[in-house]
Amino acid sequence: MRTQRSPFRIPRLLLALVMLAYFGFSVWYAGQRHLAFETGAFDTCVYIQPLWNFLHGKGFAVSLIEDNGPLRWATHIEPILFLVAPLYGLWPDPRLLYGLQAAALTLAA
Repeated sequence: MRTQRSPFRIPRLLLALVMLAYFGFSVWYAGQRHLAFETGAFDTCVYIQPLWNFLHGKGFAVSLIEDNGPLRWATHIEPILFLVAPLYGLWPDPRLLYGLQAAALTLAA
């Protein structure tokens, strides 16, 4: 008796390949832009500084925003930073955030 292949096998494989290509290109391109100083310094630092401070026992303090005091959460509540902080501890580089962003966008497909 012959087994029938699922008609969705090829489209799923194609989707996986496109997702992998998108992820790889996005990470590479964002990394190249960052290394060429073409990323927004404020937008990047407003996330990197609180992560660094948290890992060094200073909470999510940030000195870039003076409107509501020194804590990042005075401006935005972002509990996902608790999940990102250990990863940032393993690789303290702003490109980590670009990789996580690319992964989130890729997995949305």
